[in-house]
Amino acid sequence: MIEIIINRSYKLDGFKPSEVIALTFAEAKFNNLVTRGGTFSNKIKLGKTVNNRQVLGFPEDNRETSSRPYTRFECEIKIGRNPVFYGVVILELTQDFYELRVFSGLADFFKLLNNKTLPELDLSDLNHNWTAANVRSATNSSTDYCYPAINYGRWTGIKASRANTDFFPAVYFKRLLESSATELGWTLNNYSETQSIPFSKQSIENERGCLFEISINGSWTGGITPTGILPIYTNTTINIDAFNTIVSDPTDHVYNYSGTADLDYSYKLREGGVYDFEATIYYDVNYPPTFGAYFCIILVDNSGAYQKLLAASEPVTNFVGTGTAIIKAFGVPYEANRNVTIGIAGNTATFTTGTKLKCTSGKEPIVNGNIINIADTLPKIKCKDLFLFEAVRQNALIVADPITKTLEFVTFDTIADRWGAARDWTDKVDLTIKPKYEYRLTDYAQVNELRWKDGTDEDVAYKANNELGNSSFDIDDRGLDDTKVEYTAPFAASVRRSSFTDNTHAYIPRYSDSSIAYDAPDINPVVRAMPLVSSTDNLVQITSASAVTDQMQGFPETWAEIKADNYTSFEAMLNRLKLVTVQVNLTAEDIASLDFTYPVKMLGNYWFLQEVKQWKANKAGTTTVKAIRL
Repeated sequence: MIEIIINRSYKLDGFKPSEVIALTFAEAKFNNLVTRGGTFSNKIKLGKTVNNRQVLGFPEDNRETSSRPYTRFECEIKIGRNPVFYGVVILELTQDFYELRVFSGLADFFKLLNNKTLPELDLSDLNHNWTAANVRSATNSSTDYCYPAINYGRWTGIKASRANTDFFPAVYFKRLLESSATELGWTLNNYSETQSIPFSKQSIENERGCLFEISINGSWTGGITPTGILPIYTNTTINIDAFNTIVSDPTDHVYNYSGTADLDYSYKLREGGVYDFEATIYYDVNYPPTFGAYFCIILVDNSGAYQKLLAASEPVTNFVGTGTAIIKAFGVPYEANRNVTIGIAGNTATFTTGTKLKCTSGKEPIVNGNIINIADTLPKIKCKDLFLFEAVRQNALIVADPITKTLEFVTFDTIADRWGAARDWTDKVDLTIKPKYEYRLTDYAQVNELRWKDGTDEDVAYKANNELGNSSFDIDDRGLDDTKVEYTAPFAASVRRSSFTDNTHAYIPRYSDSSIAYDAPDINPVVRAMPLVSSTDNLVQITSASAVTDQMQGFPETWAEIKADNYTSFEAMLNRLKLVTVQVNLTAEDIASLDFTYPVKMLGNYWFLQEVKQWKANKAGTTTVKAIRL
């Protein structure tokens, strides 16, 4: 008996006796993220029973307002007592029947991750002031982020201590991948690589770090003495004792202009910054004819005194009751010793709970001593592209367990080495149907290029060699196309080169000349990635900090080095390729224990599974299996 269980609680029913549920355990294509361990089904038709309607709703009813038809449900498929599938189920269509399709947890994870970029991750716990002491404390850190010794173009001549502003943060892949997972309720297991993204932008500045929100918890009443005439804006009265709650402030923009006596929060402008603001004001007023007020976004000084109007609402006049005003101010530039808050120009009004001021966007340079919003130091690369890069770099499958909500990279070399624990399907192969053998995979070419993103001619190493760091894995098969770009990384190649008179460091060009000030870079480097290794050589001391005795150093990899570490078994397999398509009698127990990260034994050899196609959960018969000989 087959069961489809939704959200671990609800059993669906209404299966047509002739309905076949077929699962495909997906082919592991080299450069496709989702199929590195994915599963999907055919469309499954279910009757519109009372039970199913309670779970799936009434999507065909134009009056339906439930979100259930648009929900991705957790799904388990069981054959008898054997669970054969865990993942998600999506309602695709409804007419005379419900039509469902199930997908693996990995497909669901990356669908949830969507187009989220690295700067959108919550890394606020890593924010810190850019000071000599903080740079020194993180120069040899192996967790989250560090300040490695990387030459950005200013390190030449006799080596001497360098200011902390010559050092920039590098964030480890481990933190980025783990945060991508945990923010969706998943966990990345067994990842211990030392890969990092060193700071690789022209300007170091806060963008998302400018975002901010304060609100009023309670109410505040104020305005000018009623005169029956709307005042001009110079009569604006600020909200004394108004903003008393910090909702979000990642880089300490909040300024309390009443000191410690009261909580009168505002937004402190910083040198070089430009900002957009939005105020949402909930008000309660009692205005007879000729009475009223404007609600405003204003600048105040450090004592809270009104200085300038930035934006105002339409006047509220001849009105009694509650309302909402939304005010926006765009492109507000820095002014020394100025802060942004809200005010009222007009007769008395009460500002009620929920009134808020937000900085909705901004950009400000980070200077010595300022708080660095770590997420803003990262490139706008999609999180799923970082997963794909790491899967390709390690030559690994990404394995997802939707029950425990865990992810893991499992390398091809690990799979090949597990032949001793292979699943034995020797007696399950149906030899009445002759196996089909192929001797090439047309997904590949004779030369399969692994490339870095194109660099910039300001990088002398790239200018001298436009193929810097690129390589390929090769298949000696004249029946394949000559060349194919198999993968291009979202990072440019890097090198180690001479710095100072007797040192070597990883090089990321931001300055064309060593005399350029740290806050005036003139080169926009392409984003880099590299492993970091603690070293006692080529140390660079930090001015005004304790002596450095060991320090993280960048050791950029070439694709040739990556291939040597991770592609030996894979390349050898492709060069003695035998791809078999065979019919196998797979039971529910076999499917329940199916694991692409273990070889299978059949036909006198060990095989790497490529695809288990359309296994019929509720119908007897053989299943098509594709596998590559190890």
